[in-house]
This record gives sequence, structure tokens and C-alpha cells, in this order.
Amino acid sequence: MQRELDYKMDEGKLISQLVSDLRPEPDRSKVVPVLFRWVSVFVLLVIGSMVISQILSPERRLIDLLIDPAFFMAVIPAVSSAVWAILLTLPGRKTTHWQVITFVMFLIWGSYLAYDIINGTTAKLQQSMNGVCILDVVILAILPLTALFILLRKRFILNKEVAVIALALTASLTGAACAGIICNQHASLHILQEHFVPSAAILLVLIFFESVNRNGRVI
Repeated sequence: MQRELDYKMDEGKLISQLVSDLRPEPDRSKVVPVLFRWVSVFVLLVIGSMVISQILSPERRLIDLLIDPAFFMAVIPAVSSAVWAILLTLPGRKTTHWQVITFVMFLIWGSYLAYDIINGTTAKLQQSMNGVCILDVVILAILPLTALFILLRKRFILNKEVAVIALALTASLTGAACAGIICNQHASLHILQEHFVPSAAILLVLIFFESVNRNGRVI
């Protein structure tokens, strides 16, 4: 009996060693160039949005907008979700922490907007919802989505469903941030309705379909 137990333990150790040897080592050299190109695209989009904003409203001070938490809190998850998407193309690289950072910062952004609405003045809440910014978010999201797709199209992605979620979230958040620069309404209620909600809706729909696909259910 003891000999059989020892044999099973040795067999388990051997299997663990083989699995460890077969596990791919992440190559960081493949991440930095792609990440640098994505950051360059993101910066160009932000600068382009600033130029459009100044053309439409020359009297606005962009520095006030850039330090506005309602805008800045959209930028952080946009960047972290891009890192998450890029790392998903690197076998052996853990992406959980970037996924957590993305979702936490996304929720913090929404929570800040909700808190500001609850504590806001009546004047701040009297904003019309005309849907123009939702269209801007969608249009501006196409550019970063296309850029990331081009950067990652030839890379092997093991979990394509999760990668789609990361890509879509990156694109929608980037679109929301850039649309926020161009938009002339910066009340939290407006940002929640026409900037945050579209991104949240896209995220929830993709998570639902990913869950359905993973569990093998048919709608």
C-alpha cells in the first residue's frame, strides 16, 4: 500500500513538472511595441478631439476638462483595458490584475457620476438627452477598435470571447473619453446618460453572450 502511494506521489510530481515545463514563458518584448503603438493612437485621438473642441468652442479651457474627474476616470479604464487586450495575445501571461483594474476603475467612474448627481444642484441636473453624444461615442470608438484590431490581428488569442470584451471596452471607453472632450455639456447626469451608459450596455451585452457561449446554451 505504501509503495503504491509513493508511486502515485512520484507520478503526480512528474506530471506537475511536465506541465510546468510545457507552460510558455511570456515574452515581454512582444508587448512593449504594440503597447507603444496603441498609446500613440490614443494620444493622437485625444489631441484630435482637443483640436475639434477648440474649433467648436474657442473660449473653453481644455486644462479644466482634462483634470475633471468625470473625464479622467474614463481614461484610466480605457488604457488598462487596452493593456488587458494586448496581454491576452501573450501565452503564459497572467491578465487577471489588469482585468480587475479595468472593471474596478469603470465602476468607480460610474459611482463618481452617480454620487455627483445625488449631491448636485438643480441647475446641473437640468440637461437634455438628445443622443448626439451617444452617436459620437460610437463613431469615435470605431477608430481605436480598428487600430487595436490591426495591431493584434496576426497574434494568437486563446480566449477570443474575453478578448472581444476587452477590445470593445477599450474602444467604447476611448470613444466616451474623446467624445467628452468635444461635448459642450459636462454635467454628471449627461455624462452618465450619454457616455457611461453606452459603454456599460456594450460591456453587459458582451459578458452575457460570452457566458452563454461558455456554458453552451442556445438562446
